[in-house]
Amino acid sequence: MDNFDLKKYLAEGKLLKEELTWYIEDENEDVSFQNYKYIKEVGKEIMKIHPDISSEDLYKIIIMTGEQYSRDEEWHGDSIPSGNFVKAAVEIYTTDILAEGKLLKEELKAPSGWTEIKDLSDMHRSEEDDEIAVKAWDAPMEGWDEENKDIIVVRKEDDKFYLDGYIPFGSFDKQGPFDTYEEALKLAVEEMEAFKEDWDE
Repeated sequence: MDNFDLKKYLAEGKLLKEELTWYIEDENEDVSFQNYKYIKEVGKEIMKIHPDISSEDLYKIIIMTGEQYSRDEEWHGDSIPSGNFVKAAVEIYTTDILAEGKLLKEELKAPSGWTEIKDLSDMHRSEEDDEIAVKAWDAPMEGWDEENKDIIVVRKEDDKFYLDGYIPFGSFDKQGPFDTYEEALKLAVEEMEAFKEDWDE
């Protein structure tokens, strides 16, 4: 070890700790199955590149990337370093999720009178059980009562999405499950539009 050159070691891009890998046996390999440390590692690295990524999108691109690798016979019998996985996932996020989300935002917007709730921390039911609020909006009850607010929430539970809500002095029937966030978002906008029509009557 007397001749060990740390600067040269780092300059050559070698890691001080061994990079985690995911072994792909065949097309049935599931990156999320008993692979917690690998998932945690790639998720952490993706968030360094895209710190504003939602938990829903993060999970989605990890699963999409895993499926892409396992479908390709070129990778069967091979191990995928976490760094390679991260690069592929970021590419999918940029070309698929962000581009799709931009189009979706242009097409689906909350109607006037509704405001997006930025801090969703009080709306998660159980983060450990993957029951989280993905998006939420509120509006004064009847369109004018600022002390009592109607709330519309898109939730993710396991791999499904639901539309939920809180109505002062009333009830809101939970709707779902939906296979995609886009389906739940579309219904959320429709519900907000319906509330707005009631205000204007």
